[in-house]
Amino acid sequence: MEANREQADRCLDIARKALAAGDRDKAKRFAMKSDRLFPSDNAKATIALVEHSKPAANGTGGASPSPSPSP
Repeated sequence: MEANREQADRCLDIARKALAAGDRDKAKRFAMKSDRLFPSDNAKATIALVEHSKPAANGTGGASPSPSPSP
């Protein structure tokens, strides 16, 4: 179980960095993986933070496709 906890901690670090970079999809994916590997309050709090955070203004995170240029 200790190996799962260490891996879960690594996933949470990746999730937090992705959230800081504006990649909400990646952040949620890694936070949820962390919670599956080793359920914790930190993982649940990170998932809630991702779900309640606003999308980045520049459209990163895969939430919406970038507009195509008009001919």
